[in-house]
Amino acid sequence: MTGPIHARGASLGLLALSNLLLCTCTKDGEPPKGATNRVVINTSEVRSVTADSASSGGVILRDGGDSIVARGVCWSSVDTPRADLSDRTGDGRGTGSFSSNMKPLKPNTRYLVRAYAKNSDGFGYGKALEFTTPSRPPTVVTVAAGALTHVTAVFN
Repeated sequence: MTGPIHARGASLGLLALSNLLLCTCTKDGEPPKGATNRVVINTSEVRSVTADSASSGGVILRDGGDSIVARGVCWSSVDTPRADLSDRTGDGRGTGSFSSNMKPLKPNTRYLVRAYAKNSDGFGYGKALEFTTPSRPPTVVTVAAGALTHVTAVFN
């Protein structure tokens, strides 16, 4: 009886090993081996954040074997941004790095932003980054005073 059990165990072991070898594991941002037209892009850090604007951008590392026909960043205050549904910039074509200015934004609002690039296979995205716009500072208005006396002043 030890023969068939041993053979069955060896068969199960080989099956498990073959399944492990067939599974594709990749690093973040890298396409699985054999993937075609997959864009690889990184989102640049968010900077110069004001109450109504911010800057970001991206770096397209791989075009997936086809021309990049659109690139930029997309942002949303509700969901993970998508270039076909969210606010977005259009920052040219091709690989390499690019900068984007996001405007208009709302004060005191949490946003997600990510870089995108489009080729014939569709959109590729970088990692989504979070940022929050500050509150708008109060407006101070100074008005010149005229007709001053020791008790009153008339403002123009």
